[in-house]
Amino acid sequence: MSQPIQAPQPPIQRSIIETAQQEQDQLLNSQEIIPRPQVSVENEHNQKILELLNKVTIGTINSLAEELFSHIISERVLDNLIDIIFEKAMYEKKYHVIYAELCFHIATIEGNKGFLFAPKTQPIPQAKDAVLQSTFRKKILNRCQDYFERNKKFIISDEDKLKLRQTEIEEQEELFRVRKKGNIIFVGMLLNNGLINMNVSAAIIKMLIEGSNPESPDQDNMESLAIFLDAIGFNLNREQPKYLSSIINRINAIIQGGKLISTTKSSLMHVCDLYKEKGFTDHRRETQTVIPDLSGQQIISSVNPPLPPNQGWQQFNIVRKQ
Repeated sequence: MSQPIQAPQPPIQRSIIETAQQEQDQLLNSQEIIPRPQVSVENEHNQKILELLNKVTIGTINSLAEELFSHIISERVLDNLIDIIFEKAMYEKKYHVIYAELCFHIATIEGNKGFLFAPKTQPIPQAKDAVLQSTFRKKILNRCQDYFERNKKFIISDEDKLKLRQTEIEEQEELFRVRKKGNIIFVGMLLNNGLINMNVSAAIIKMLIEGSNPESPDQDNMESLAIFLDAIGFNLNREQPKYLSSIINRINAIIQGGKLISTTKSSLMHVCDLYKEKGFTDHRRETQTVIPDLSGQQIISSVNPPLPPNQGWQQFNIVRKQ
């Protein structure tokens, strides 16, 4: 007796969730899974970094730089450290020199050792070469340069002008000036400590002084120029005296034009007096620091090593999305 012919069974219908889960499982099985630190672990290190930064003084930089470095377990933690240093340097005036020197130490250690998440296989014996190899250095310079280029002028939208009271607008403008001034000084201290080539100062000065003349000076940029020259004047006069002399001559011409507001004029006259009397402050600390490498050897580094030409600010231009 012949078997009854059975109708073909319809294909098993998988739910959208089952199908998506199957595709996800296949994707995970086909890729190498790279372990990443747990966010909670990173947060613990971030908290410890903040605590250590609050303890930084001239006398504790050496030891705290090593301890800070040991907590940089991922690139996210590194970026958080840079954020904190940058914000502190913007507001805490008396710590500009300290944070700039701390940046030099961290960059030197990293350039020699590498981070825990990206270790170096071969230590670099020269401190200046170690600094140039530092990802930390590139990131902190990019952060300063990006802020400098994006915040040349205080701009407030028409919408905000309608929504905000005049006192609130004035508060925002004052905050803008404080942050801009803090960034300019911090950049100057990074220059003094050798993280940026002193030749780059010419590019920064050009950006600040261009567009100003005795009849129509740019008040904000001229004030920033005075702050910047006050910070780097000693080293600039030592390394590029003719260039500094030409800038002082231009400043004097702008002062004599009589178009400056009183505060900007006073700041520029102070810089001219410092130049005339050779009274610029040397903000570098010519101490030597012992930085151990992975092999336990000791490397002597100056906080102000000479950097090769064209290895400064301009090497790490910000790439912007169009």
